Amino acid sequence: MSRRQPGFSLIEAMVALVLLVGGLAIAVHLLVASARSAGTDQAMSVALGLAQEKTDDLRDYEVLPTTTGKIAYQDISDNAGGQIASGTSMVFGTAFTRTWTVSNWYFPVAEGVATTTVPSPAPSYPDFKQVTVSVTWRDEKNELRSVALTSMIPRIDPMFSRRALAYP
Repeated sequence: MSRRQPGFSLIEAMVALVLLVGGLAIAVHLLVASARSAGTDQAMSVALGLAQEKTDDLRDYEVLPTTTGKIAYQDISDNAGGQIASGTSMVFGTAFTRTWTVSNWYFPVAEGVATTTVPSPAPSYPDFKQVTVSVTWRDEKNELRSVALTSMIPRIDPMFSRRALAYP
C-alpha cells in the first residue's frame, strides 16, 4: 500500500515552470510589439505634423506677385515657396525628408470646371494651387515609410485675408 505525501511532484513542478516561462515569453513579445507600434505611431504623427507645418507655411503668403523680401503666391511651386525649405530634418533621432509638388488650377469662364489647362488669355495667377506635401523616413526595420498631405491654396489677395483685416 502506497502512501501519498503532501506537496508537488517533480512533474507538476516542471509543468508549472514551463507554463510560467511560456507566459513570460508571450508577455515580452507583446511588450516589444507594443513598443514598436508606439514608435511607428510617433513617427507617423511627427511626419503628419511636418506636412501640415509646410502646408500652413505655403498658405501664409504675403503678396500675389514675386516681390523681393516678401513671400509670394506666385512663387509657390515644386519644393519652392514659403519660409520652410525642402530637405531633411532630425526629430527624435529620426531623419524626416519633406518635399512637395504643386499643380496650378484655373476656372475657365466658359465651362466653370477647374482644369490644369491655362485658359486663353492667360491670367496673371492660377485660381488655386494644389499642393501635395510628402514626408518620408525610415522605420526601426530600415523600411521606407511616407505620408502625403494634399491641400488647395486659393488665390486670395492677402490684403483681404483675416490676418490683414484683424484689429490690432
